[in-house]
Parts: sequence; C-alpha cells; structure tokens
Amino acid sequence: MRKSLVPGPRAELLSVGDCASRPTQEVADASAASFEVFVRAALADAFLRKTRDTTSAWLRSPEMHHDWLDALTFAAGELQIACERLRYRGDERLRANQRRLEQVQTRLAEARRVRRGYQDENQRAGREWQNMCDAVFTARSWLRGAYGEEADAVRRALCAERGIPEDAPYQEPARNALHGIEIACRAKLIDPLVTADVARLMAAPDQAFRLVVANDAKEQEERSTALRHPLLLRRWEAAVHDLLTELVDRARADSTTVLGDLGDISALTAQEVYTLLNSRRFYVALQYRLTELARIVRRLTEDCRARQERLRAPWYAVEVEVRAELARRHPREYAWIRRQMEPFGTPVGSRSLDPEWANHSQRRGALKAHVMRCLASGVFEPYVQDERGPAAPAVEPSLFAAQMRRKVAAGEISLKGAKSRRERNNRRWRAEQEARAQPQAQVPPQPQAPTETRATAR
Repeated sequence: MRKSLVPGPRAELLSVGDCASRPTQEVADASAASFEVFVRAALADAFLRKTRDTTSAWLRSPEMHHDWLDALTFAAGELQIACERLRYRGDERLRANQRRLEQVQTRLAEARRVRRGYQDENQRAGREWQNMCDAVFTARSWLRGAYGEEADAVRRALCAERGIPEDAPYQEPARNALHGIEIACRAKLIDPLVTADVARLMAAPDQAFRLVVANDAKEQEERSTALRHPLLLRRWEAAVHDLLTELVDRARADSTTVLGDLGDISALTAQEVYTLLNSRRFYVALQYRLTELARIVRRLTEDCRARQERLRAPWYAVEVEVRAELARRHPREYAWIRRQMEPFGTPVGSRSLDPEWANHSQRRGALKAHVMRCLASGVFEPYVQDERGPAAPAVEPSLFAAQMRRKVAAGEISLKGAKSRRERNNRRWRAEQEARAQPQAQVPPQPQAPTETRATAR
C-alpha cells in the first residue's frame, strides 16, 4: 500500500507547496511521471490560495478534468482513513486533517460539476443533439416515416449510383458499455495488442486473477497495464465487486458502494483496529479502481462511437439526401409540418427547436403522432398544444431519492440510471415550485385555425 497522504514523511518529489508555487508546465511534467505528484497538485489547489491560476485552470481543462476528479476521489478516501486513524490515536492533528478533508470534498463536488458541464457541452455539440433540435431535420425525418416505400426506392437508387451496398454494415446491439467494447474488438473497431502479460491474465484462474486485481488496487504508482486491456475490463470489474462484497463486513462498510462512518471501536484491541483501518483503506482503493474503470470504459465507448460514425458516413450522407429529396417531392406537406413546429422554436418560428421541448419524449411524441395521423388521412388539422396532456408531477426530491435507492438495491436500475432520473426529477420539481410561486396570468382563448385538407394544402 502506498504511503498515506497525511501524515507522513515528505517524499522526494514535488511537495504540495511546490505544486502551488512552481510553473504549471513543471508541475504537469512531474505529474505525468508520478501519480503522487498529480494528487499533490490537486491538494494544492484545494488547500492553498497561493496556487497559480494557470495550474488551477490546467486541472480543470478538458484534457485533465477527469484525472483531476480521480485524484480528488483518491485523496478524499485517503484523508478519511487518515482521520479515522488519528481519531483512534487521539492525535492533535485530527482537527487540521478534518478541515483538509472538507476542503477536498468541496473541490470534489466542484470537479463533478465541471465534468457534468463538459458532458453537457459535448452532448450539445454532438450530431444527435443537433439533429434533435433542428426543425428541418425533424420535419424531414417525419416525412420519411410517412412515405417509407418512396424513400426506400430513392435510397436504393442513390446507393446504386454511389456504388455502395444498400444496407450499412451491421452492428450487433450491445447490452451494456462493456459488451459494446467487446463487440467493437470483434469488429476490429478496436484492435488492441494482446501482449504476453494480457494472454497470461486471460488464461489465469479466478483466484490468481483476483490476486492481481487486489495488488493493483494497493499500488497507485505500479498499476498493471495488462489489467486495463479492453477484453479484460469485464473480468476486472467483476473481480473488484467480488472483493468489495467480501470486504464489507471486515471494513464495517454500509454497503459495497458506501463506506460510511467507522462507528464505536473502543471495545477492539489495537491489532483489531489496525486490521479494520487497513480493510477500510483497501475498500477505498477498490472504489477508486471502479472510478478509474468507468473512465476507461467511457473513453473506449466514445472512441468506438466515433469510429462507427466514420464507417457509416457514406450511408448517413445517402439518408440525408433521401430526406431532402422527399421534402422537394412533397413541398406542401413539408411546409405544413414546419408550421406545426413553429411554436416550439427558439425564438418562435425559427429553425432551432427549444431543447427542453425537443428532448421531452411525451411532448415531442404527441406532435409527431398528430403529424403522422394527418399525413396518413390527408386531413391537415392544426396541432393544439393541450393535446399532449399534462406531464406527471415531479416527486419531492427526498422521496424520489428513497425510491431510487430501493430500485438500485433491488437491481431494477443501475446506479447511473438512478442518478440521471433523480437529476431530471429535481429539475422538474424546482421548475414546478417556481411556477406555483408566480401569480397565474389569465390567458385569453385563442381562435382555432381552419382545418386544411390535402387538396387545400396543395
């Protein structure tokens, strides 16, 4: 196990103070060579006000913010165990280290917000988000759904003209992110090198493999490169979960995901306390490994998605042209669809759709169902927004959090899915509370527009 961050002798590396005062490039170079130095740089940003602004900006940059979050996660775990050890000894340094732990936890919350901000930014810059908020793309997509046979004929002609098969390369659906990575390896979207160490780990029995995983968690500076091979990620994750399950009782943890407070240990002997604290420290190290694994999976998933998009680019270009051709062949229907979407633009009538509406499946789906019914019947009735029906009210945040905890414990949803649902519910709850607090204005009834038929639309 690596030396504790506090207290302990100063290592022959850049200290926390050095990381605050030295030039950012020097700190970055030293951090690239040692995880210990990078953790100290993160601690300097949390503890010391004299830390260079350029160093703080470097930690929060798009390239380093994931590493910054990982370093703070590791440091928070180390400091928690250090505080427990100092409390047991009655050490006078406990108060100072508790204050440091609070500072690290504050920075950790900021790091999560920074990560979320980058994720939202990347999502908004992605093609899927851009298409969903584009009224032209949406109208053409719905038009394609209404005239499927005609669209398929145009697609076949364009594929033949460009000399590509009619169907894009088949991609096996993935059950989860790890399964998707394994599929990508088989499809050669990812072609990782299988070294001798990787081959040995693949052939290793479960007990030997878990020993490698345990030793890897204990050594931050000497991590197993072979363990991080894409084809070993699933087995690595399972081994970490098995170790955590065995460790819950020995570490007095609340669960395999929450360490919890140490509790009263006055009745334990010194040796029992020593064993307990080491078990809790090992628990924290395993939790950190799960954080690292999630980051590796996220990076590989993004790489796979980007390579898959490049592979399917010719067929995507054909599909775009098919939808544009349908809009040219059916100008009246296309223009009518655009008119129905005008109230949802930002500003009203623009091509850019309101992101909140565009990503609300119930509201967006109600308009789409209305459009498809009218296209099928040939009777073009104006869309009435009340037709979508009121959304179910949000649940009080604490009650919703309890519901999500029960679902996670029952295995009905994942922890990540529960977090996403909780965030959406809390946003809706705040919006509803603000709406109730505002005085309700009387809205005069709007006159209903006359009904169009296919003949009058043309």
